[in-house]
Amino acid sequence: MINYVKGDATMPELLRPDGTKIITHICNDVGAWGAGFVMAVSRRFHQAKSRYMYAVRHGMGLGDVVFVDPQHCGIMVANMIAQHGIGRGKRRVRYGPLRTCLKRVATFAQAYLPDVSIHMPRIGCGLGGGTWEVIGQIVEEELADLDVLVYGK
Repeated sequence: MINYVKGDATMPELLRPDGTKIITHICNDVGAWGAGFVMAVSRRFHQAKSRYMYAVRHGMGLGDVVFVDPQHCGIMVANMIAQHGIGRGKRRVRYGPLRTCLKRVATFAQAYLPDVSIHMPRIGCGLGGGTWEVIGQIVEEELADLDVLVYGK
């Protein structure tokens, strides 16, 4: 179940001061980083962009996740590659690759149990063109067995 809260998704320590926090968000598969939630991620976690760009240039694509521990402070960033291309006007987020990414996040989070939480904005609904009704259901299905707190903003 997703716990809905208001606030800055790049500041999960305000909700959970202890434990490992994983900020998940969606990236595209073409190596473009310059609009949407990634701008907030860039301001706080500079390495998230460079690690994502490197990964895409070296063959990572839809369904892959680039995990970054940018400040070694208990906050991880999961760059989930689940959007095909860039641009407005069509649904760019791909639900199948998003499921794959979330499964990878769940597997990654298991190493930090029991003291881990997952944080995200309404991923894939802005520039990705998806609907939260569908994406929220996917998030709940793929993270349900993990038994961790999931925060949606």
